[in-house]
Amino acid sequence: MKSHIRCLFFTLLAAAAVFGCKTDPPPAPEQPPMEAALTPAILERLKKMPGYDLKNYHFILSGSIVLNSVSTRANDRGYYSDKNVKEGGVIFENVHEKSNITFMTKIIGEAVNLQESGDDILLRIYFEEKKDEANYPAATYFLVFSAKKSDMNAYFQLNYTPGPDTSLLSDEKGTLVYGADTYNVLFNGGCPYLLLKFEQRTSVIDKNRIIRGRLANTK
Repeated sequence: MKSHIRCLFFTLLAAAAVFGCKTDPPPAPEQPPMEAALTPAILERLKKMPGYDLKNYHFILSGSIVLNSVSTRANDRGYYSDKNVKEGGVIFENVHEKSNITFMTKIIGEAVNLQESGDDILLRIYFEEKKDEANYPAATYFLVFSAKKSDMNAYFQLNYTPGPDTSLLSDEKGTLVYGADTYNVLFNGGCPYLLLKFEQRTSVIDKNRIIRGRLANTK
């Protein structure tokens, strides 16, 4: 009898050890922020959010863009071989100015404005650093990205004027206006587009009811 009780005791103790250590699984961790291409469908979802203001969101450039230009200006001036002699000559100087602007991959920009024209959605994005805002104001120093409303999954790609002799093998794609100047546009691979950073979360709301039927009328 004692051995039976002792065996039962150890059995219950082992069961308590197994089931007593069992705990509920920890909640699934939240996913880190992700990046997705901005599309007209996502833009429409943003517009439906409470307190929607496009200027509050940060947009990310998918790939680097290089703008360059070469211009020539005259820097003509007179000179004298001797300060005591008024006779002299002139210098005809042609100054070649080369400008090169690089937009790095994955830099963050802010929306200047959104414009719709026919089937086109145009989004102007300002990428200049805060310390340079005075010299390069957002009113003129922006890049334009566009997508078609008829294609809700289209990317907002860089808007530029394609060159007549560009090819897939050439980095030089065409021209665009930045500030008050026209630049050649260079990028490698596909056309750069806008990305949006977001977090994906899932919430579950249980709405349970038990229907027990209608009670019969009683007198």
